[in-house]
Amino acid sequence: MNAPQKSSDQTASPEATASPVFYIVATPIGNRGDMTTRAMQILGDVDFIVAEDTRHTGQLLAYMGIKKPMISFRDAPRSIMDRSLKLIRERTAEKQNGAYVTDAGTPGVSDPGWRLVNSLLEVGVEIVPIPGPSAVATIASLAEIPLNEYRFVGFLPKKKGHQTKIDELQNYLKQKEPRGVILYESPNRIRRTLTDWQKAVLPLGVVIGRELTKKFETVYRGILSPELIATLPEKGEYVILIHNVTEREKI
Repeated sequence: MNAPQKSSDQTASPEATASPVFYIVATPIGNRGDMTTRAMQILGDVDFIVAEDTRHTGQLLAYMGIKKPMISFRDAPRSIMDRSLKLIRERTAEKQNGAYVTDAGTPGVSDPGWRLVNSLLEVGVEIVPIPGPSAVATIASLAEIPLNEYRFVGFLPKKKGHQTKIDELQNYLKQKEPRGVILYESPNRIRRTLTDWQKAVLPLGVVIGRELTKKFETVYRGILSPELIATLPEKGEYVILIHNVTEREKI
């Protein structure tokens, strides 16, 4: 039986731990002001940082006045990811503490962060989450129905299985109790994907976040319809909540 990991309040000084610690650090989804004090402290204290895009993360670190050695770890062919994992494990073998950040939001959501966590657990590295911004939690907070149950599916398949997945999710939404589906979509596919959803027999409500927390943040909401879809600009980053429609909403 695996020993439970320590829940970490002890983030004040990573260097004080006897064994290496690796932090999974959430970063802003758009507005740098959403960076938490704790996240900044950790990134300033660790020995190295693993980043989805080292250039993007370099800009964020420069904004915070932090300079650290970085290792790239992104969704790539397995051989490339394995080389990065080897470099990361070598550093933790030297008792160095590290942190993983993605381009935006909480790592491990629609990215290969799970491979990194799994690899480090195999060699006994303690994994500590540093929570913060999340596009999924942000769009869920804008719901006008109780979201006691929802499914997050990331990006839908682009070709094979695209409509099959939508049909499966629409069946999930046919229940009487309030339910939602949260997904990401690219700006060049946003209208096409929502048109595919709009073919459903049952009415569907949507809350669509574009450029959340950024200067041109816009939230669209209502019953999914061709008219609503036509208002969506084909630029910017989108996160979508699709939900079944309650009796109150039908009225």
